[in-house]
Amino acid sequence: MNQQQQANQEQKQQNKKPIIDVLLAVLHTFIRFMPLGLYFFTYFSTIVYKDIRSVLLLIGLVINDLLNLLYKRYYKVQDIPSCSVLGSPGTSGKDAPNLPSTHTGYISFVLSFFVARALHIKQKDPTSIIFLLLMLFLTIYSRVSIGCKSLNKAVLSTIFGFVHGIIYYQIVSKWYNKAENETKEKNVCEYGYDNYRCATIQDGTVIVKRPQKDLDNIEKKRKKSKGGDNEDDVNDQYYDY
Repeated sequence: MNQQQQANQEQKQQNKKPIIDVLLAVLHTFIRFMPLGLYFFTYFSTIVYKDIRSVLLLIGLVINDLLNLLYKRYYKVQDIPSCSVLGSPGTSGKDAPNLPSTHTGYISFVLSFFVARALHIKQKDPTSIIFLLLMLFLTIYSRVSIGCKSLNKAVLSTIFGFVHGIIYYQIVSKWYNKAENETKEKNVCEYGYDNYRCATIQDGTVIVKRPQKDLDNIEKKRKKSKGGDNEDDVNDQYYDY
């Protein structure tokens, strides 16, 4: 009986191994193409949605790449061709050139950018930061486990990415936060209020609203005034409670 149980346990362990191997293969593949995913996401959002925030993040990724490219040229860093995004065992550097930044450099740059922003605006929801932090640890694990990066080099590139991201946010924070406020204003004004429309917006997020029928009545009174002394600006009437 004991032998039968032991045989069943060994069989279960053998069945679990392929599942773990598949999950690890999926993880490594996802991490390998993650830098291209970041570029594609910011570019797609820039072109389709014309989001200024995505434009600024895309410019930041390019600047981060340029800085890391200068670092590689100056210190003559040799990359592993098989570890590039398009690389595979046996490929050469010409067949599969590496990206200027390392995988950990990309994700740490994005993480530090949003960490700096969260501290700046005193953001209370840590969901995005936790997700990016998890992605950073998974990226370090993946690149180290497949032999594309030593732990020391992974930590070093992470530090570089953090420094670049924090400095870049300090430079573009004014424009980024302005675009963020404009997006919030548009969403609040256009969605979620079937019987209301925006009357005025103050300080970026404070929105005063009146029922649609009240605003229609104000508009009718304005048209009937025919330019008399009692003509009031519709925007002034929004504050008449």
